[in-house]
Amino acid sequence: MTRSRFASICLLLLLPACQRAASPSATRDSAAAARVVDSTPPDIHILDLQDSTEVWLTAGRVGRGPTGAPCLERGIQLRKGPLRIQVPLLYTSVLPVVVGGKLVASLSNNCVSGQMYTIDAATGYPTKRERAGR
Repeated sequence: MTRSRFASICLLLLLPACQRAASPSATRDSAAAARVVDSTPPDIHILDLQDSTEVWLTAGRVGRGPTGAPCLERGIQLRKGPLRIQVPLLYTSVLPVVVGGKLVASLSNNCVSGQMYTIDAATGYPTKRERAGR
């Protein structure tokens, strides 16, 4: 065995030992986040619009609330027959609703619901709703 080959093998065997161990709290947080991700339900059909467009909650992301607790923020998809339209860049932790015949959802960021958006049923494009009194 050549000297360089021996050094390479030693490096491969010793490298994992040089990694810093995760702190107990980081391990707990990772486990909690993994439980949220592992418990992600399949796509869920939540409501139908008047034009027969189906509204579904789809795969999303794990967020972290102000206390550090993980939550699941889901995507929204519109389905009409074979057509599937994913609503871009809008994750929610609250069910969308129909207001005045239009689909409305709140944007969730780090487990906090914020700005409300009207979602165009034909394109899936979200438009920021004006707040009352403005």
